[in-house]
Amino acid sequence: YAVSWRGVVSVAGSSTRGGRAAYKGLLRAIRDGLAVALTPDGPKGPIHEVKDGVIRLAQQTGKPILPISYGAVWRKQFASWDEMILPYPFSRAVLSIGEPMYVPRECTEEDVAAWGQKLKVELDRLNRECDEYGYP
Repeated sequence: YAVSWRGVVSVAGSSTRGGRAAYKGLLRAIRDGLAVALTPDGPKGPIHEVKDGVIRLAQQTGKPILPISYGAVWRKQFASWDEMILPYPFSRAVLSIGEPMYVPRECTEEDVAAWGQKLKVELDRLNRECDEYGYP
């Protein structure tokens, strides 16, 4: 993978392809002390709708979710379902980071859904914060 030379480990998979193996790989990485990053809205969308996987990882591991959003002036915006952006080198950019969210280990299905909604609200706030700086 493109960032492996920088010590970044990649876990391949998604909810539609190799999801169970990817989830187990993420659990193993977290338990090995690695920090993981993922997009919580899944490979099929809808955009900005949090899927359960990120909540369940936090629940099972006891590790926090750290909500993050970013924006950049000069960027490539992909024509994909999630409208992902890739900042160009030397572009002015902003990074917005929310408070860590600790999901309790004892959660009902309703609790998991509520935590997903709470994460969505926070990510939406961070996205608006980036927009206020003029970096959509």
